[in-house]
Amino acid sequence: MVYADLLTTVPWVQWLTWLFQVMPVFFLVGGYVNGLSWQAAQNRQKGYAPWLAHRLQRLILPVLPVLAAWTLISLAWVMLDPNTAQLKIISRVAIVPVWFLVVYILIVLLVPLAYRAWRRYNYASFWTLVAVAALLDLVALGAGWRLLGWLNYLIVYLAIHQLGFAWQTGRIGGPRRRLLWAAGGLTALIALVNLGPYPVSMVTVQGEEISNSMPPNLTMLALGAAQTGLLLALEKPARRLLERGVLWTTTVLINSVIMTVFLWHFTTLILVSALALFTGVGLSFFPGTDAWWLTRPLWIAVLVLALVPFVAAFTRFERNVLPPHRAAPPAWQLLLGCALVSFGLVPLTLHGIPTESWPGFNLLALALPFIGAALVRFGPARTRELENEESLWQNPTARKVYNSLQTEIEKSEPDGSNIFADLGRPDAEAHLLKEQLVTRIERIIRQRKLKQVEAAALLGLSQPDVSRLLRGCSLERLLRLLTVLGRDVEIVIHDPTPHVEGETEGHSTTQLQGKLTVAA
Repeated sequence: MVYADLLTTVPWVQWLTWLFQVMPVFFLVGGYVNGLSWQAAQNRQKGYAPWLAHRLQRLILPVLPVLAAWTLISLAWVMLDPNTAQLKIISRVAIVPVWFLVVYILIVLLVPLAYRAWRRYNYASFWTLVAVAALLDLVALGAGWRLLGWLNYLIVYLAIHQLGFAWQTGRIGGPRRRLLWAAGGLTALIALVNLGPYPVSMVTVQGEEISNSMPPNLTMLALGAAQTGLLLALEKPARRLLERGVLWTTTVLINSVIMTVFLWHFTTLILVSALALFTGVGLSFFPGTDAWWLTRPLWIAVLVLALVPFVAAFTRFERNVLPPHRAAPPAWQLLLGCALVSFGLVPLTLHGIPTESWPGFNLLALALPFIGAALVRFGPARTRELENEESLWQNPTARKVYNSLQTEIEKSEPDGSNIFADLGRPDAEAHLLKEQLVTRIERIIRQRKLKQVEAAALLGLSQPDVSRLLRGCSLERLLRLLTVLGRDVEIVIHDPTPHVEGETEGHSTTQLQGKLTVAA
């Protein structure tokens, strides 16, 4: 059996990593979502702790089953074979995706400060981080202080996260400016690779002294700028495509399991490879040969099928909904929980699970994420109202309706009246806007002739939620609620009163108009 690294065996494949290294895209989208979420929290006067607890739920909980599974695998391995050299390599490969969580959690903690910096300084907050990343590269690669280079895990991805704020606040510019971002990023990347000490590959290659991804450096920032410009230049066509029911339903489905797929795909790869090694099936082609390339689609199909049971079994941790009305933990408790989770995950991603000392694996590092998650309380309750609100505004059609309705409220209320204001309701404009939004959403659903089940899939809601959204409170229910509140309800019917409409050829025109009066 010969072990070979494709990036080393077939060097030209390293150029393809410019296409398949999508980690900057995760942080770009994360900046957009975090900016939107934090802005909404501020508008609702929601504090830092409840907002942070909600953001952490989907990040921390899904990683726990992965750690539990590999704890059991390591325990069984150590009991059967004291030689843990291979276990160290395998466990590092299986757990390496969680490094992303450590960096992303740290950035989420900093969102209020980062968003404030963006609001105050705009692109200066981005370029300042670029300058810091360049300085760290100079010190780490030029002066040999490699340890400082690891700070770029935060600086580089926080800079790309700031571009997500630019996207969210509409400051990224039009298609032409976005293409300039793409061209500028690509030009910088080519220059850095050809004129600087940086390698071509955007993932780590065995035997190379410098890695562009571990830790990230200026090349990752340049790639992120190029990807930002290119993807956002295609934003409008992509949104038009996503307005089709099937594509949006597929997007919502993938998004609902993406963390589970991300965390378990390497474990699936290891198990399928172990089975192939044991049976001798599928490993007879040397990497880079024609036969090897032709069998890649089959391998990908097998891996996807093998991943399905893991997604089915563990996606519940990603969608976990805890009992409602639970208060979020205080901020210090959330911060301590995040610190413990991070302190546990970092050594596991760098060194794997096995250790030289008893019991043969890093029990403390494996335990810390569970203790941290307990402090975070596995995230706060995700109330149905909050889930529906988030799912709805991820839909490009709903966002378009929202934007258009803000300018159409005056048209729908020509005299400037607002029934919610007349009733003395607080936030009357917000209530009116919600009523208008529900009306427009219902109109779109009717125009597309969608059933409630189809509309639910399109909006990312459940069918009962769509029914409640469109139905609202019935008249009968409102009347019953008034009686529960100790009010007698009378519906009075009387003859219509004459109403002078205008004059025609010197004669007044009178219209009889009925009126419904409810006395409560």
